[in-house]
Amino acid sequence: MSELNLGESIDISRVGIAYAELKNSLETSSKVNLNLRDISHIDGAGIQLLYAYITAAKKKGLDISMSEPSASVRSAAESLGLDKLIGFAS
Repeated sequence: MSELNLGESIDISRVGIAYAELKNSLETSSKVNLNLRDISHIDGAGIQLLYAYITAAKKKGLDISMSEPSASVRSAAESLGLDKLIGFAS
């Protein structure tokens, strides 16, 4: 299993870098854990990227897990109505 730590911030200025990391994992890993605990800032572009990645991974049949999504990640996903689709709903 590979673990991806996307850093402390995923916003429009960093979404290209995060996209490259996520895309690479789609091509090289069958099991991925997204470590989301350190993200203190995420905007709509970042949440959309996470949603697109999770959707693409599921279509490819990859095993995706998420560890400890930060309050910022959960809040951003909820405000866009993507929390349940991403898998954050309690």
